Amino acid sequence: MKAQTPHVCSVPDIDAILRDIESPDETVRASAVRLLCPCRSGWEPFKEHLPLNPAAPKSRRNHDINIFGIVSNGQAWQFYKLTLAGEIFETDLYVTSDLPELLGALDYVCAECAKNAP
Repeated sequence: MKAQTPHVCSVPDIDAILRDIESPDETVRASAVRLLCPCRSGWEPFKEHLPLNPAAPKSRRNHDINIFGIVSNGQAWQFYKLTLAGEIFETDLYVTSDLPELLGALDYVCAECAKNAP
């Protein structure tokens, strides 16, 4: 059996990501936001630059609803809410060892999102 080479995450180019987040091209903006995902950049860049993503107040284009986000590594889950006023709320971590609490939080976020579905 062949030995596997460990996957090494590269450090994201935050300046390039922040530039791309302001791009008029929707595809470029979406790619930049994905690069801020904690699975790619780690928790600190994600949390530090969360208000700069295209859903944030500075860049909100034709959004008239609250925006919810979920970040998980599969074991721990954290939920976010960006309000129309630009406030960002984040929960404590929910863990799979307490499924009723985790599923309750997930149900709440899904129900809030469903209110905005056409």
